[in-house]
Amino acid sequence: MDQRQVNDFANGLCKAASFEGMRANPPDRVLIAQNENDLMRYYEGCKNNGVTFALVILPRRDSHIYSIVKEKAELVFGVVTQCVQSRNVERANAMFYGNLLQKINVKLGGVNTKVVNRIQLFTKPIMIVGLSFSHPAPGSRNPSIVTASFSCDASGTKYFVGKRLQSSRFSLATGIKDLFLEGLKGFYKRANGKKPERIIVYRNGASEGELQAVAKLEVGQMKAAFAALPGNYSPKLTVIVVNKRTHTRMFAQDKADQIGKSGNVPSGTVVDTVVTSKGLCDWYLNSSQGIQGTSRPVHYTLLHDENNLDADNLQMMSFHLCHAYARCTRTVSLPIPCLYAELMGDRVARYLQSRGIGSDAGSVSSMESGDSDFEKLSLDIKTEIGDMFFV
Repeated sequence: MDQRQVNDFANGLCKAASFEGMRANPPDRVLIAQNENDLMRYYEGCKNNGVTFALVILPRRDSHIYSIVKEKAELVFGVVTQCVQSRNVERANAMFYGNLLQKINVKLGGVNTKVVNRIQLFTKPIMIVGLSFSHPAPGSRNPSIVTASFSCDASGTKYFVGKRLQSSRFSLATGIKDLFLEGLKGFYKRANGKKPERIIVYRNGASEGELQAVAKLEVGQMKAAFAALPGNYSPKLTVIVVNKRTHTRMFAQDKADQIGKSGNVPSGTVVDTVVTSKGLCDWYLNSSQGIQGTSRPVHYTLLHDENNLDADNLQMMSFHLCHAYARCTRTVSLPIPCLYAELMGDRVARYLQSRGIGSDAGSVSSMESGDSDFEKLSLDIKTEIGDMFFV
């Protein structure tokens, strides 16, 4: 790729940004990194000269290179980055520029979309939390990754994230108390000294046989986090388990209700009878509009509720939270706090890979000195890069 192609791409991106209402100037400099040392030197230059954003063009789809780019930028130098493959630079069009700008805008503190007319629950200070787990492959001694996203605005659009490493393949989160303390303090800081009066947690993935253990261990840790804060703090807590790996499919009997070539059910379709549990409050929600093939609904199970939410409010809230995802303009299959927690889990796996610990969250390689060594890892993210660097 030559200098002219890079300049054409940069000019096209700036023009598209202007069309979307964003102010973007052409790049100050175009630098070519031949190796990791070059990359480190350029990042150092960005840090010393107050450059907060760098668009990185990668020669190909390479997990190792990508991991190094992100780890050095976010843990060492505090530079916001957006990666693009060179093949996409060469064939960039208006749609590609638009999708790229959605991510850049959010990373730099902007907001792409908001959902209006939310349910009554959102009229008081509320924090929406997404919990996600990434496990290594069987036989690996690499740590499991627990990540959380915490909303920090009234619309449930802006999030910040936290992370913990724990013993390999343990399916319950053991560091929830510290993770929630971090989230509550972060909310207090970002909400001008307000504490959330209500907390809604979407916990990604738990089998029916694990529900009782999750309720006992993880909800107990959340309560312990509340008790650890001063002032007899006791927000109303609701915990919902989200399972996307289901074998259930929905079909519309009436052809008039079928959507698209695949004949999927409309976005927002809920099933909460017949195929659901008799002893639990659960439902299936098809929130996204499938483009190809049969849409797969997501299974929700209410695990703990102190907000006295009825079925309609629970289902409507879950559907609303499937909107305003930073990476696209369509509804998505999972509530966005779950997706953001998943993205952060992937990012932590990249950090570990860059530091020579496995190839990704499913690596079969292991830490040489045993499980406890992961507790010594420093994965502190630089505060200069803002809250939503991970999208």
